[in-house]
Amino acid sequence: MKPHTIRVYLYTILTVMAMGVSIVGQQPLNRKPPKYRLAYRDRTVPKPPILGVHISVDSKHFNRDDMIALARRLNKDFRREQRVTFVICDEYETAKDPGVVYDLLRREPPPALRGFYEIDRVSGREGISFSTERGKPTSEIFVDLSKRP
Repeated sequence: MKPHTIRVYLYTILTVMAMGVSIVGQQPLNRKPPKYRLAYRDRTVPKPPILGVHISVDSKHFNRDDMIALARRLNKDFRREQRVTFVICDEYETAKDPGVVYDLLRREPPPALRGFYEIDRVSGREGISFSTERGKPTSEIFVDLSKRP
């Protein structure tokens, strides 16, 4: 199987995993979003393509309000993209690794891998999942940010 095809499957799997469980919560206060550092990006070929982006965020921001504020900022910063999957790490070096998502298939994710955020403007789905502490599952908390009535 070609590496590009594997990448498409991985981002699809991550999307399905992130959207598997839905917890709809209250809107957080208008917070200043945490700063993030762009570490890696890659685009798949299917139409519409999925942009895969790896970012790093300081570990103190892995709480519900900060992650929702981060999601809003990423949504705005990548507003021209139809489909984006973000891999969120608390360490820049881990986020730079293009193979960080492959570790999920082996069930050995690096401790710095803390979550995922997906925007799919084609289907209207949007959600963020993350762990509050290293070692916990990246799906510990999931927030459905889709704009549904």
